[in-house]
Amino acid sequence: MKKIILFLVVFFALALGYSHAGSIKAATDPWPSFCDPSDPEEGLAVQILRAAYAAENKTVDIEYLPWARAKRGVLDADYDILFTLWYNDDRATRFYYSQPYAFNTVKFIKRKGDDFEYTGMDSLTGKNIGTIRDYAYSDEFAAATHFKQEEVATFILNIRKLVGGRIDLTLEDEIVARGIIEKEAPELLDKIEFVDNPFARNGIHVASSLAHPRHKELVGAFNRGLEKIKEGGQYDAILQKYGLK
Repeated sequence: MKKIILFLVVFFALALGYSHAGSIKAATDPWPSFCDPSDPEEGLAVQILRAAYAAENKTVDIEYLPWARAKRGVLDADYDILFTLWYNDDRATRFYYSQPYAFNTVKFIKRKGDDFEYTGMDSLTGKNIGTIRDYAYSDEFAAATHFKQEEVATFILNIRKLVGGRIDLTLEDEIVARGIIEKEAPELLDKIEFVDNPFARNGIHVASSLAHPRHKELVGAFNRGLEKIKEGGQYDAILQKYGLK
């Protein structure tokens, strides 16, 4: 009888350990059409994430939070990974990054009829620009002093401030921006315009906190899985679904 009990204890301990090792806890904010909890297909980033980890026999549980909370939760190792992170040098001192799995084209957004055109950082002189708390636009942008930055928690707040004349510009990936506005304030779409010249093209990464004891394992599994789904054609199929291939 004791042997049976001991066997069961060991069996369940191993089962729990395997479950923990095979399940990854991710955090992010809603970011259509890359990750969208209201979309049955979840979005481009989520599909790539799940497919890459599935290729390594791992599952992913996703919790949606405001961006600053999601980032803090991963830094504190309350969650295993963020998966919509842009790179900058400051973040690289705290996060362990994957290779990029997709790219954003970030553009400035202005009120309709505004003649502003982006021609480089000098063209922002004197502007009041709405940004999102804890986003990483670029090191040069963050350090600039010839324009003003006003931080808010969400992109749609910046759009409301822009239309209301409280800021001059804001910025976001055009696909993401259109998706958010269409969902949350479609009446504002015809009141704004996207500037033609892009501000930046940013890689999108999976990242784990350097404080997480398994950060290399978590990110390494994603990188290996990503290569597998690229070789097998699943990656291209996901991009095609979203008109990016």
